[in-house]
Amino acid sequence: MNLHSTMFCLHSCETEGECCDNWTCHNGICKIKIIL
Repeated sequence: MNLHSTMFCLHSCETEGECCDNWTCHNGICKIKIIL
């Protein structure tokens, strides 16, 4: 279940789905995806 919202997102995570849109979960921390 992916609940993406621009109003609320986590900065720590266990899965990518817990992060903001276009962010990824890396070592428990949400980081912005680099889109080339």
